[in-house]
Amino acid sequence: MFWPQSGRMEITTACPDPPLAARARTDAAGTLYERAAASGDLHPLSGALTPVGAFLGRLRRILSGAKVAAMGADRFRHVELRQHLSDTGIRWPLRWRGEGVRSAEDTAADIRAFQLAVDGGALKVRPNILMIAAIGGSTIVRDAQGRASALKQARQRARIDCLQAAVIACGLGASYKRLKRPLRTYVA
Repeated sequence: MFWPQSGRMEITTACPDPPLAARARTDAAGTLYERAAASGDLHPLSGALTPVGAFLGRLRRILSGAKVAAMGADRFRHVELRQHLSDTGIRWPLRWRGEGVRSAEDTAADIRAFQLAVDGGALKVRPNILMIAAIGGSTIVRDAQGRASALKQARQRARIDCLQAAVIACGLGASYKRLKRPLRTYVA
C-alpha cells in the first residue's frame, strides 16, 4: 500500500500454509519464511494457493476508512481476482499492469517510478524481511535496444512478489501524480 503524497508504504504479505519450513525448502529459502512470520512480515493463510479472498479481506481491514484511488495487479490469475473482488464487495478502481519482459510499457514506467522514489529518499517503509530478500533475489533486464526494463527473478526460485507489488504501487502513484489527480492510497 502506497501513499504518494507522504511516501509512506506498508507491506503486507501472505502465503498458503503448508508448514512454512516445507515451503521454504521448496523455494530454497532457508529460514526466511519462519523469520518473516515471527516478525509479522508474513501472514500464512490456509490453502494450497494464497487465498485471494482472505488476503483481500485483510487489506480491506487494514485500509478501513482510507480512500483507495487504485488497486494495481498484474494479469496473472486475473479471472480469480475479479471474482474475489466481486465476492468481497470491494469496489476499488482496478488497474491491470503487465509486469514482465513482454509488458515493457507498464513495467519500465513502474520500475522508474520506484527507482525515483527510492533514490529521492521519498519512500518511507519500515524494514521488511521479505522485501529485503526480494530485492536481493531480483534483477532488472533490458530489451535489445537497452530502453525497456523488466523486473525478473535473479534465481529460479527467488520470490520477488512483494517487490513487484511495491513497484506497481509506485507506478500507479506516479501516473496519478502526472495527471494532477488528488493523491490517495494505491494498493498493488
